Amino acid sequence: LAPPPRSWLGESTEGAHDVLRVASYNVLAEIYATAHAYPSCERWALDWTYRMKIVISEIVDADADVVCLQEAQRDHFEQMLEPALKHAGYEALFTQKSREAMGAAGKVDGCATFWKTTKYRLAEQRALSYNDLAYAEAQAANLSERDEHAYLTRLVKDNVAQLLVLEDYPAPGHRSRRLAVANTHLYSHKDFPDTKLWQSLVLARALDSFCNRQREQLPFVLAGDFNSGPDSSVYELLATQGVSRSHPDLAPRTQNGYAAANVLPDARQITHRLPLASAYAAIMGVEPDFTNYTLGFRGTLDYIWFDQSALRCAAVAPVPPVDQLTRAGPALPNPQYPSDHVVLVADFIFLP
Repeated sequence: LAPPPRSWLGESTEGAHDVLRVASYNVLAEIYATAHAYPSCERWALDWTYRMKIVISEIVDADADVVCLQEAQRDHFEQMLEPALKHAGYEALFTQKSREAMGAAGKVDGCATFWKTTKYRLAEQRALSYNDLAYAEAQAANLSERDEHAYLTRLVKDNVAQLLVLEDYPAPGHRSRRLAVANTHLYSHKDFPDTKLWQSLVLARALDSFCNRQREQLPFVLAGDFNSGPDSSVYELLATQGVSRSHPDLAPRTQNGYAAANVLPDARQITHRLPLASAYAAIMGVEPDFTNYTLGFRGTLDYIWFDQSALRCAAVAPVPPVDQLTRAGPALPNPQYPSDHVVLVADFIFLP
């Protein structure tokens, strides 16, 4: 019951050289795929062994050069995803969330980035733990014990990001081209927009220093599940390099009835320098209506951002229409679509 092939919107990149295809996919880890969380999906279709076969076929069909997965569960990555995709010509790097496994070993999810071995080799890697960055910031701020506890309670959520440098195999007489790839999964809770904004700010700054070196400026893509809609401060920060002081996400928040710790700098300091654009908005003029479609929520949470100074987005695979997604069930996941998210795929052309 695999999904039908995706259509494309934009220009054909067939036969063009200097093309980069990127896919991003939250594959819904087994530890979160419970009957309670997804009551509309038949139990057998929630089973990872069933879903994994479709997930792998979707990834192989996308035929991307770089694939960024979120909610890849460690045991399934090691035992199934990595071997199956190695067979399809990919190598991978896995970074697990900053927490212990839930019960049995390997029952913890994280981010996994795959690249086609015929096109790229891994030159550098860096795992980014938002927890570690929060601890470092709290220490540098010299907070009282009580304030530090409140600050860390707001920020320590175990999320991670991966930063990679991939190097291509150049034609004889040419230098190899290097590409930076960032893959992340931000905190999911809707009542913590300040936490997500803090995470995206520290990620943008880490990616900036990762890409802008003394003798080299690396082109980059940034993909993942940002758990934030197009109206969020996270989106505004990434798309415009700053956030309006009047954005509702910047309003003081409460937690358990008390004022929550303020974890953000002044609005004027919530900035970065990356020339980011969103692939789907670049081609369609607007983000998809949704990338996550469940009984209780439908909205856009996933994005493929790119470096406008070095890349041009040529085409995207639009999110399938609702009637196609819900043929096998009223929401996602269902027997035909194995995750509550859809795969995003975009084609880029390197600027001369």
